[in-house]
Amino acid sequence: METRFSEPVVVWLDPEHPEFGLRDIRTVAEGLAALHRYDLGDARSGPCRHLWDEAAAALVRARSEPTPDHLARARAALGRLVGAVAPVPRDTRDRVAPRSWFARMLTA
Repeated sequence: METRFSEPVVVWLDPEHPEFGLRDIRTVAEGLAALHRYDLGDARSGPCRHLWDEAAAALVRARSEPTPDHLARARAALGRLVGAVAPVPRDTRDRVAPRSWFARMLTA
């Protein structure tokens, strides 16, 4: 079965310098890899570790049992982690992200 999310999770490659670009995480494999990149890896031992653990568990479950429900839960958990660990001020987001990307972030 396909391990692709219904909608990508958008990650700023470097939250300290958001003008460096954005990346779509479209699959479970990309989500698992992202847990160790884009400043998300630092969350594993920080104050958001519960979100990191939740995302990791949901992604592993979605990889082993790629049902629509597990994929949706994995995407949602990864979105919560990204939102907590790599927030970008609205004015910066408006400057560097096309409107379609901004709309996706609101639903992540």
